[in-house]
Amino acid sequence: MEYTLTSGPGFYRIVFPCEDGGDIVFEAQGVRSHTDGRVTGRVGITSNFNGSRRLSLFHGQLNLTALRSRTELARTLEKRLTPEGVVWDQLIEQAAQLVLEG
Repeated sequence: MEYTLTSGPGFYRIVFPCEDGGDIVFEAQGVRSHTDGRVTGRVGITSNFNGSRRLSLFHGQLNLTALRSRTELARTLEKRLTPEGVVWDQLIEQAAQLVLEG
C-alpha cells in the first residue's frame, strides 16, 4: 500500500491514500522501547473518506510489537468503518513496521 511518512523524535505520521480520494492517517507519538522488548506509543487513526470531514477512528496506547494488539486494533477498525480497498490488518501491520524500523 502506498504511503507518505513524516517522522521526528518519538513521532511518526503515516498517510495512506484511499481509492475514493480520501486518506487514512496513522499517527504514533511518545514511541518508546521498554527493557522487556515492547515498543509502545500513543496511536491515533483518522480518515476523511469520500472527502468528508476528518473522523477519529481510534486513539489509545498500542504495543506495536505485539501481534495480538495489532490484530485487535484491526478488528475494532473493521467494525467501525471499512472503506473500499482498505484491509485494516495489512494497513496496521505496515504502519507498525514503519514505526519499528524508524
